[in-house]
Amino acid sequence: MASIARVYLSLHREEGSKAIRSYGLVVRYDGEFYAIASVYLDELLSKADALRKAIAHAVNLKREGTEIVIVHSREIEFKYKKSLYRLTQGIITTKVSLQYLLPNAGTRGAWELSQDAYRRKSTIEEKL
Repeated sequence: MASIARVYLSLHREEGSKAIRSYGLVVRYDGEFYAIASVYLDELLSKADALRKAIAHAVNLKREGTEIVIVHSREIEFKYKKSLYRLTQGIITTKVSLQYLLPNAGTRGAWELSQDAYRRKSTIEEKL
């Protein structure tokens, strides 16, 4: 059976801007929490750059032997298959899939982590 990581991703925009200042990740295997990341970005990033960085971070958080990383988010780019290559370009170690979630469908923890990083202005990463 393939080892699959389900990652929930949420971005936080800088107040009064479209630029991204922080993001949150929740990594789960078989419904169980495996890792979290509450990441503050020292410099503002465009949405596309922030998504690429967060997806690469999610792949780096996976446990050894993981064959597929499915990243779930409410970001509109996740609705369109053409975004997959653009957002995962350069990730060659693991198959990555992007899935769009309806608002508040499973991303609450990731949203809270992105908000927390923004308030703290620092990054926390933990494998549970």
